Amino acid sequence: TQRLGFDGTNLDKVWLTSSSAQDAAGGTFVKTNVNSAFSTSDTLNIDFTIPILGWSSNVQLSSDAGNSNVVFIAEKSSNQTGLVANTTKISYTNVLKDSSGSWSTDTYTVSSPGDYDLTLTYAVATSSSTISVFKNGTLLKLLGNVFSTADATFTRTLENLKAGDLIDIRQQSTENSVGNANGKYYLQISKKANPQTIAANDTVAMRYTTTAGQNILTSTITTVIFGTKDYDYNGSYNAATGVFTAPISGLYHVDAGVQFTSIDQGGTLTLMIYKQGSEVSGNYTLTGATVAPYAVAVSDTIYLLAGQTLDIRVFQNRGNAITLSTATGRNKLSIVRVGN
Repeated sequence: TQRLGFDGTNLDKVWLTSSSAQDAAGGTFVKTNVNSAFSTSDTLNIDFTIPILGWSSNVQLSSDAGNSNVVFIAEKSSNQTGLVANTTKISYTNVLKDSSGSWSTDTYTVSSPGDYDLTLTYAVATSSSTISVFKNGTLLKLLGNVFSTADATFTRTLENLKAGDLIDIRQQSTENSVGNANGKYYLQISKKANPQTIAANDTVAMRYTTTAGQNILTSTITTVIFGTKDYDYNGSYNAATGVFTAPISGLYHVDAGVQFTSIDQGGTLTLMIYKQGSEVSGNYTLTGATVAPYAVAVSDTIYLLAGQTLDIRVFQNRGNAITLSTATGRNKLSIVRVGN
C-alpha cells in the first residue's frame, strides 16, 4: 500500500511511500509544527513521473504506436527435458537478433503495441505433441501438431498485443523438445508495422523463398508464390498471393530468381517484375539442349508510392507444364527500399 505523507519540515514536498514513518496518523495529513499545517481550503497539486513500458518521451496512443523494426530471432541449440505439459516454457538461448531487448530465456515481453508475426520451427524427440502460444500465462493460440518423424514450421499472427504482454511457447505433452547446433529449430517474432508509422529512414526489407515445386503451365504468365519467409521487417509481402505492398514511397531494389527441375530444348523462360499489375522489367533465356535444371533471374530498381504493389511472374512456352525446383535456395525474392 502506498501512502501520501507530509514530513512537517519541507514546505515544498509531499512523499509517496510504502512506509508509515512519514504518516504516523494512518493516512491523513497531520500538523507536526506550526508552519506546516493544511487548512480546509488549501489545494494540493502533485507532479510525478512514472515510466510506462512501450511509451517514450513522445507519448503516442497505442493505436498510433510505431516502432516498425521490432524483430526477434533465436535458435534452440539443445534438447529441453523434464517438460510439464502446458506449463513449462520452451527456451531459446541462442539469440541472433533482439532489436528491442524483449527476450529473456523463455519469455518475450512486448515492447510496442500492435500485431506481431510469429514463426516457429519445432520438433519433439518421441511421439507427438500440440504446440501452443501463451500470453500472460493463458493459452492464446494453438499452433498445430508436431510428430517425432518430421519437423514442423508454424506461422501465426498475434493480434492486438499490448506493451508489457508476455509471450511464450509451450507444448501439451511431456516429450523432450528437440534442439541442435545448426539453427534448424528457431523462433522468430516481428511486429507488423502500420504504414503510416514508418519513418523515411526506417528499414524496409524482405526476403522469401520457396521449395514448394510450383507448377508453371505452358504459355501462361504465372505469379510465383514465395511462401517461406526468411525475414520481412514490415510485413509487406503476402505469402499467399505473392504480392508485395510498399509501406512507404521510395526506390525499391528487387532481386528475384527461379530454377526449374528440367526443361527440353526449344523454349523460352521469362521472369518479370510487375508493378500495379503491369510488367515493368524482365529477363529471359532461350533453352538449348535438354538440361536439368534451368534458371532465370531478374533485378531492377523500381519507384513505388505507398500502397503500390509488386509481384514476380514467370512465363514458359515449352508446350507442357513444368515445375520449379524444390531445392533450398533456388527460388528466392528479396526487396529492399534503397532511397527516397
